[in-house]
Amino acid sequence: MKNFLKLTTTAAVLTVAGSLSASAALIDFSATGTGFSGSLGSNNWTLTGFPVAPNTDETGRGPVGVIAGDNDGVGIDNDEVTAPSEYLTLTFDRNVRLVGSYFLDLFIARTGLSHEVANITVGAVPGAVAAFKDADDVFPTQGGYAELENLSLVGTQFTFFASLTNDDIGKADFALAAVEVAPVPLPAGFLLLGTALGGLGVARRRKQRKAA
Repeated sequence: MKNFLKLTTTAAVLTVAGSLSASAALIDFSATGTGFSGSLGSNNWTLTGFPVAPNTDETGRGPVGVIAGDNDGVGIDNDEVTAPSEYLTLTFDRNVRLVGSYFLDLFIARTGLSHEVANITVGAVPGAVAAFKDADDVFPTQGGYAELENLSLVGTQFTFFASLTNDDIGKADFALAAVEVAPVPLPAGFLLLGTALGGLGVARRRKQRKAA
């Protein structure tokens, strides 16, 4: 019994510690060979697009911040005038915490107020906007760059799309360059730890009674 409780406690502590210490992982769609599906440990992910399958036919821009920039990332049709509204959905097997997202190929007006805005919603289709960021020109040679950091969006599906500050350009297009996700701690780990500690407490009280 004592050895069992010791092993259970050790396993629980390792489980909880692992879930708490696991760092965020970057899925870099701007890196050659990333593709539209993969895994983070045992958590599989898939990227799908509407109205057509995502493609990587954008022009490479070179490294920007944490992203490789071998290409602009995942875009759709690359046609902001005639294409229907574009969005991409990233689906995971289990809940994750979206902590960062990076966009390229957003239009930046050199004059006036016209520009595209990167948007993120939680769910399979565009809904209530959970986070957004105007295209900026922090990197003058990296046109249409926008980064959303310090996010804390939890779910199994996230949808990405672009919108316009006004409607004088056409249909908003964009490229999803990368996302950064972190694991969500599993409640089961804490339950296991609590059970093990409770068992140790019971065993200790029994031992004290026998000694008395």
